[in-house]
Amino acid sequence: MTADAGGSDSIPGRRAFERMNLAIEALAIKPVVDRLFGFDEVPRAFEHLEKGPFGKIVIATT
Repeated sequence: MTADAGGSDSIPGRRAFERMNLAIEALAIKPVVDRLFGFDEVPRAFEHLEKGPFGKIVIATT
């Protein structure tokens, strides 16, 4: 990443974040979820993460 108009060294500014969120909403981009784990399965979730899944690993807190 490069500096933005906000003057940061490597982190995009708030405007870039807001533009990204607008694009995600406008294009109806949805994350790819590989697997859902319960909160009591966090160690198993980390083991699964080490295997390099394609999608996101989700931990349910309820």
